[in-house]
This record gives sequence, structure tokens and C-alpha cells, in this order.
Amino acid sequence: MDISKRVFEYMVNKNNFTNEEIEEILVEEGIKPRHKIVILNQDETERMEIDENDIEASSVAFSEQYQQGSRRSLDFTLINRDGKYTPSPNIQRERFFENSSQKIKYNLYEDEIWGDMKFRYYMGLDYHGKEIWFRKGIYVVNKLDVTSQDSDKKINFSLGDKFTVFEGKQGTLMDTYEIPVGSNAIDALKDLFKMPTGNGYNLDNTPILFDTRFRNFKIQATIRKEAGDTVSSLIADIATQLSANYYYNENGNFILEYLNETITDDVKPTCWQYFEKNYDLLTLNSAYDFTNAINVVKVVGDNVNNGIYSYLMINNDARSPICVGKLGYRKEAPITNCNIWDNTMAKELARYYLRKKSLVPLSFNATAKFNPLLFVDFLCTIDFEKEDMKFKGDKCVINSISVNSSDNVMNLTLTKVEDLTFINAGGGYNGF
Repeated sequence: MDISKRVFEYMVNKNNFTNEEIEEILVEEGIKPRHKIVILNQDETERMEIDENDIEASSVAFSEQYQQGSRRSLDFTLINRDGKYTPSPNIQRERFFENSSQKIKYNLYEDEIWGDMKFRYYMGLDYHGKEIWFRKGIYVVNKLDVTSQDSDKKINFSLGDKFTVFEGKQGTLMDTYEIPVGSNAIDALKDLFKMPTGNGYNLDNTPILFDTRFRNFKIQATIRKEAGDTVSSLIADIATQLSANYYYNENGNFILEYLNETITDDVKPTCWQYFEKNYDLLTLNSAYDFTNAINVVKVVGDNVNNGIYSYLMINNDARSPICVGKLGYRKEAPITNCNIWDNTMAKELARYYLRKKSLVPLSFNATAKFNPLLFVDFLCTIDFEKEDMKFKGDKCVINSISVNSSDNVMNLTLTKVEDLTFINAGGGYNGF
């Protein structure tokens, strides 16, 4: 198979298999899907692996969506017969608090669970007794549901990826926060991440991974948020000025990548190739959602010298199934953002939003055999024929992935790359 080496970057414990051997193993019948959940320390080093026998066999549910900000969620249920996972705040704490020489230390009960804990999730497989694991993100607790009946002691966990911290109560601003013109954008992000959480830690201490073109970028328009707003909104405004896409990756690092490159689909890495002879693509189903079809997007930016920068992006590409010539104008309400101060930025954002809004009406659903090599916003190729759906090595971008340990089938939404060519076909107009 012609698979990008990038998909193996998140692999751990290869058991001396080569990449090519792992590709062959994944189409065989003898693999056993596995799920591993590890409790982390606050610095994200691994503290304790949860016993696989304590995880209810059919309870693990993982999902990932292509979007900015929070992308992943993880749900699972722990069997709590002896009470060792019963939620309790009595977890070890020993930190110097900011502006204080006082060291606060609580009782130590190493295995106990509470709301500020972090978890790492691995998706893997067992092949004739040999394990292979892939990292699938770091998560924080959103909700715990405890069942305490004598015969049925369980804890249901609902987790979100690390970006949910910036969106929720921990990320809520108590005072007005302002990032002045001329501030270094990356330094401004680092300052946000260093905000104290009140229990001796910061919002996030892991390194930010960013495109080097952003290194010396200066904030061009003051960013200001009022009390009650969130850190996530500040991050979104910084990213808009950078023309950047942002999310947390499988290792738990915050990623900033150039927006224009995230919508250039034909050069994205390929994570898998589906061939009919391998029987690893189980079903293909198409749906035509014309109510959500969008082929016109307008982005409106800041008022500069009595003029407003804007860009109108129109899908006039006759090759597109949802172009104006085939469906008429299907318009999204104008997207207004004061962090846009030139037409280039407006154009890049308009192209991004038109592509994003086109994914749903152009997508189709598929189910596939368990495969930890699948990643959102990567490509897979399909050589498959089923009734009216014919694929001859078509490149498809993966928009979402979900899997449940009850059946370990991969549920996918995909879009053909050829249906997204309108992004590079022009059809736009400057406003200012």
C-alpha cells in the first residue's frame, strides 16, 4: 500500500513489526481490537493504566470530527465492584501556589478519581499475542455518573479533548482581557496557556506546535474580551489574525497550522487504501442533504479608513455537484470578524468556510473494519464498486471517525477530493 509514514508517528510498542507488516496485519481476520486508558499526572506523564478487565467491554466510544478547537470525545464505563474508582477529591497535590511561599498538600490516595484528572487513550490491536498501540489523544473529565447499587457498581466517564478546558468554566474570564496591537501572537497564546487554574497548575504546560511562519507575527488589531467570555474566544481571534487552523493532536499538543494548507486536499497524506479484495470496507451509503448545501459564502472584516474588507466566495465550478449552475444560489449568512483587516485574509477565510460548509452535503457514510491508522483530515483511497457507488482509486478526505467497542466497526464520513476542486477554481470577489 502507498500509505504516508506520518500515520505511524503516533504508534507505540510496535513489537518489531515493520510498517508494511502492520498494514498487512490490519486486513487479516485474526486481529483483536484493543482499547487502553491511562490515568495521567498533571504534567501528563503516565501514572496508572486502568486494568482492561475493569473497563466494561462494550462501553468505550471514541469520536473525532474535523473542526477547529475541540475535536475528540471519549466515553467509557468502569466496573467499580471494590470501590477503588469511586470519585473523591483526595488526590495527591503538592505545589507552590503563585505569589505564595505556602506549599499545599492533600492526602494521597493514588487510584482515586476526580474532576481535574487527565487521561490518555490508546487504540490498538492484539495479533497472536503481540500488541500494537496508537495514541489517540489526551482527555479531561466533563462528567462522571456513578451507579452504586450493590449488584451494579459502575462509573460512566464522559471526556473531552484538552480544548474543552478553554471553552468551559476553567476557561471563563473573570475580568476584561486585552491583547494589544504589536503583541507577538505566539507569546500571547503562551500567556493564555499559562493562566493559573487555582490548584497549583496552569491551563496547559505542553509545547505549542506551530508553523514557523507564525513565529514573528504581530497582532494587527487589538483583541479584547469582556468578563464572562472564554479563553477559547481569545484563541479563535488570534488564530483568525494568523489565518491559522487550531486543535489538539493525538499526542496532546496544541497545533497551529496555516489555514490555506488545510484546505488543499489533494496533497494531504494518505492513511489507508481500501481495495474490494480485502473486504475491509463493509458498507457505503450516500445521502444528498440539499437543505444544507452552501455554494456562496461572504466574509466581512474590519472597517479600515472608512472601507470594509470582505470577500465573496462563489462555487461556480461546473465539476462540483452543488455549484450555482446546478442548484442555484445557496447562501450562508455573512460571516463577520473584526480580526480581518485585508482582502487576502478575507479570501482565505471565505475559502475555508465554503469548503467546510460543503463537506456535509457532499459527504457519504461508510463502515469499515477496525483500523487505528485512520485519522480525520487525512486521505483514504477507495477502489470499490457497490450498486450505484463506483470508486476507481478515488481519493477521499475523512471528515469524521467514530468507533464503539461493542462492535469495533469504524463509522466514517468522507468526501471525494474531486468534489472539492471548486476551492481552487476561483469564483471570488474582493469587497474593499
